[in-house]
Amino acid sequence: MAEASIVLGGAASRSFYFYLSLWMCAIVALGFIPGFFLPRPDPTVLQNPVVHLHALVYVGWLALVAYQMRLPGQGRVADHRRVGRWLVYYALLLVIMGLWVTFSRFVDRIEMGDALAARIQMWPPFSDMLVFPVLFGLALAYRKQAELHKRLMVLACCMLTIPGAARMFFIGNPPNILAIELIFLSPVYIGILRDWLVERRIYPVYVIGLVVLALMPMRMVVVDWPVWHAFTDWLASLV
Repeated sequence: MAEASIVLGGAASRSFYFYLSLWMCAIVALGFIPGFFLPRPDPTVLQNPVVHLHALVYVGWLALVAYQMRLPGQGRVADHRRVGRWLVYYALLLVIMGLWVTFSRFVDRIEMGDALAARIQMWPPFSDMLVFPVLFGLALAYRKQAELHKRLMVLACCMLTIPGAARMFFIGNPPNILAIELIFLSPVYIGILRDWLVERRIYPVYVIGLVVLALMPMRMVVVDWPVWHAFTDWLASLV
């Protein structure tokens, strides 16, 4: 165990978050890429150009985060901070695109005459765009506290892997909630394992974030709330 700690605490440790970001990219890729080649229960999703643009923006975000996380391990701290400033603007674009595709898919379903599916399926991506800015905002606020900042960025990026995890063809239809959680939370589990092996400690931010993100599937109770019905009925009236 001591030898493993020494190895993980050396060069491999300095690149740890870069490799972790690549794993998050892989989760998204494994979830979305097969959908372009395998039959889908909702084929109209591939006919919506906003979906494609949204996918490109999300992939671009993860790629930029991976690049930024690579820089400190190369001693390029100033470049890391410079790219981080661009990530702030990119995060705003990410939220705009997330909301755009959410409302676009809502309109598609309303026009197909499926108001119930529109109401239910709008909530997960809509709520993602409520939680992600909070986590990213916290990472930004604590950017001068490197250890906290890195872990908050992992939590924020995990939010963006939920759609990919939910679309993996091998988790069943309807998707197995436990499998989704295991996949999209895997970067956090890996991060906790790394911290224990290297530093012999578990950071509270990971524990709190893990609890919050693990409860995300329970958010579906909101779709039965009258206020959500009123909001989606109002949106449908505008279509």
